[in-house]
Amino acid sequence: MNIELEIKYTEEEYMSAVREKIDSMPNNAIYTSLSFITLFTLIAVLTYFKVAFSWWGITLIILIAIYSVLSLFLSSMGPKLALIFAKKKKLENVYTFVIDQYLIRRSTEIGTIEVAWKQLDSVEIYSENIFFNFKKKNGSMVLPVKRLNEHEITLLKSFAKDT
Repeated sequence: MNIELEIKYTEEEYMSAVREKIDSMPNNAIYTSLSFITLFTLIAVLTYFKVAFSWWGITLIILIAIYSVLSLFLSSMGPKLALIFAKKKKLENVYTFVIDQYLIRRSTEIGTIEVAWKQLDSVEIYSENIFFNFKKKNGSMVLPVKRLNEHEITLLKSFAKDT
């Protein structure tokens, strides 16, 4: 028994996948909060020692402030930036998936990727997407959950139980 799908990803599906992947990153909130905490602590310490208005104090504050603003900006705008680059390539292709108990095959007009279940690092099932994470390659394949019916999701879970 296998699952066969033909998918042309929409912008919403791609944004959803990027958002879910970013939200699943460990300590994601720390990266944005910590930079602002560091900025305010630095300002307080430099002001306390009366060096906040020296040339190196101002330079240090400006550099940390730029980093803080960029980290906040990129955490909220990351999916939109990823979408800009995906429109050029990923959203133009039609992907054909054939999934069985032995492997996952994804084909496009560019080529075919075949990955055995043993070669996957993990299979992450979220509310809107399923990620097949590769061990050797730093990447993943994504399937939108709404493209699968309940039987196919159950079958997919049974294939992925050993990963």
